[in-house]
Amino acid sequence: MTKLLDLLKGEVDAAEQARVTKRVSQVAFREGKPREACTSERLGHSLRVIAEGRLGTATATGPLDAELAATVARAALMSAAAGEVALYDFPAAAEYADPELYDPHTAGLVLADLVALGRATVEELSVLAPDFELSLDVALIIKEESLTNSRGIAAEQRSTLVGVGMHLSRASADDLVNLYAEASAREPRAAFAQARAALLRRLEWSRHEARVGSGRLPVLLLPDAAAVLFVPLEEGLDGLDAALGTSPLGGRVGQAIFDRRLSLIDDGTLVGGALSSRFDGEGVPRRRTPLVRLGELRSYYHDLHSAARLGVRSTGNGLRADVGLPARGPGNWVVEAPATAFDRLLRDVGRGLLVGDLLGMGQANTRDGAFSSPVGLGFLVDGGEVVGRVSDLSIAGNAYEVLRSGFVAAGDDAAWTEALGFPLHVPTLATDGLSVVAKA
Repeated sequence: MTKLLDLLKGEVDAAEQARVTKRVSQVAFREGKPREACTSERLGHSLRVIAEGRLGTATATGPLDAELAATVARAALMSAAAGEVALYDFPAAAEYADPELYDPHTAGLVLADLVALGRATVEELSVLAPDFELSLDVALIIKEESLTNSRGIAAEQRSTLVGVGMHLSRASADDLVNLYAEASAREPRAAFAQARAALLRRLEWSRHEARVGSGRLPVLLLPDAAAVLFVPLEEGLDGLDAALGTSPLGGRVGQAIFDRRLSLIDDGTLVGGALSSRFDGEGVPRRRTPLVRLGELRSYYHDLHSAARLGVRSTGNGLRADVGLPARGPGNWVVEAPATAFDRLLRDVGRGLLVGDLLGMGQANTRDGAFSSPVGLGFLVDGGEVVGRVSDLSIAGNAYEVLRSGFVAAGDDAAWTEALGFPLHVPTLATDGLSVVAKA
């Protein structure tokens, strides 16, 4: 691991080397049969240096022999000659949390094991939903990472993660039904169980059809749909945007931005979080960071660069998503609020809309919070019951306004969703009303 650092002794002010191995095994079922089963593995190396006060970087893939190591070292030095001014030093050695992110049994699974797990689920769902076409995807990710720097860090970590996606579809002359559920966990049985439970709940609600007209209605947002309210916060809570003055939440630490019952935590140490780790891609310890606490803005998320710009410490959000260089981004976001039984939410809403999925979530305005999205899967709620599936609807509102003054209650069904492109753990959120537009 120290090969690159040894080559650079005496030539740079500081250096950091990372080595990442990522193995992905994937199985895909179509029409009840396994159509694809494959395993791929990537080995990557990254080098960051600070030379004469400037930052240089270089990356490589494959085994790091002496020739490749010399090439990477030269590339980093050349990059530093024209690199940005380094406002920070690499971190010193520190104590790291040790969440149980690696399951030895899961790491030992082979493709045949994943096929067997998938086949059992396919057979069960084929009986429960005989008039639907079923697709099922399974991915097992095993990741190992080592990081060394010139300030004494020599750290290692490894993790396992199983992701499961299940899709039921049914098409007719005048209707198309798409039901989707996904889940991830450190071991496969938990991931399968979570996705299965979510899918079967949606299947049961879809047995009947209903109609909803245009207007303002109380809306319950299931976890995948509730993610739309947090789209603008990825930019709004970005530490560099706050430092540059481009964040709509810049300079508002200590001010109320949510309903006082709502909190938003970035937690890099959760066992169930897909982006959990002992340390981030820069060697900073992962930790639990309250971004919004009881409605009040407490912090932005930071890597070393954005933290230096604002004169604060990194929150451990210099993340290495693959085998390349670290980049600032959200970790595992967790929405916390007093929990209300889901059945109680249904009773309290009166007549309203329950939204499972939204299409085109990226159409939300990331600066002012406005959103308008077609409903991928929605249901009419009336008299405390889910009456039936509705179609050809869209909803619109403003995320900041809903979180500040339109929030009614949170359910007791918090679940992970990847609808934002990173993990969000959120319950069903009840709103006092959103604009609903029905196709004529």
